[in-house]
Amino acid sequence: MSKLILNHPDIVQIVAETLFDHNAVDHFTSCPTEWPDGTASDVIYVSDAEKYKPVLIEVQRNVDQEFLLRLISYSVCAQRKYKKPPVILVFVISTINPAIRDQMVTNQEKAFLMDFPCDVWAHSCHFVDATSIADKLSVPLHPFLALSSFLIDEQPSLLTHTSQPDPTIRKLYTLAKRMFDDYLVKEDTLFHRCTRIIDNTETKITNALTSLRQDVPTIRQRKRTEKALEEGLHLICSFKRQCRAAEDDTENESDTVPPPTTATSAISLPSSSTNDNEFVQSWLDTNEWVHIPWQTIYQEGKEMGQFKSINSWKSVKSGYYRWSKRR
Repeated sequence: MSKLILNHPDIVQIVAETLFDHNAVDHFTSCPTEWPDGTASDVIYVSDAEKYKPVLIEVQRNVDQEFLLRLISYSVCAQRKYKKPPVILVFVISTINPAIRDQMVTNQEKAFLMDFPCDVWAHSCHFVDATSIADKLSVPLHPFLALSSFLIDEQPSLLTHTSQPDPTIRKLYTLAKRMFDDYLVKEDTLFHRCTRIIDNTETKITNALTSLRQDVPTIRQRKRTEKALEEGLHLICSFKRQCRAAEDDTENESDTVPPPTTATSAISLPSSSTNDNEFVQSWLDTNEWVHIPWQTIYQEGKEMGQFKSINSWKSVKSGYYRWSKRR
């Protein structure tokens, strides 16, 4: 959520004016943060005016030596891409390693910033944490202090924020709610789009299996094609279950594998020539697992026309182990 907030144009203006001057507010935009070495930093603002340096922003819970090395790497990547050494701004949520803090000095012009030495690898490097802003939070807040407090305090609700009456704080919570709602809508739309694709694919594979068995009655002739289609159908059904389980988790429902829905139960698969134990082996080969979920395998197999003469997952388990020893 912090990245979404920091990428908002109003927030870009607040940061730009604080780090540079009022004239900078209309010159910065948020840009992608993926670097050629495969890493990605949190946020970067780039100016269309030559005199302003890029602004590289990180929101970091704990600042230690490892983070500093990563920060230097981001800065070098930004400098190579934009041909200017960046101004670095780090919002620290929790702690700063004492050895690193000892190297920081209070910024002469903006006392809420702590400057860290960055010769060669950045133009300037500023840190903000709870201690640097603690004695400066009188309402109405400076917009940058409001932003810092919002990010660092991590209060889930405006009602619990100590600077609740401040107009910038209230605006930030309004922005956060709007962005989060939009994000959920996008995620929900994507989920249902994926579900429709899965349902359509499941139907097409089932129809293909039916046609194959009707048009090619000889098992030997259709065996390889039939097996490939059945494995594809198994993968689709497995992924469908995972999607439903994920949806149930978000609604705080049961974590167990959900029972077949009406739509799934209504699919009547023709009898399969695939050996039950080969089905189990295929399932194990194509899914990630720590402990073999025999009940899930049994349930999915039943949906796909397997285990016709087997009445429990325990029988599937014992039968598979006997079969695997004879292989």
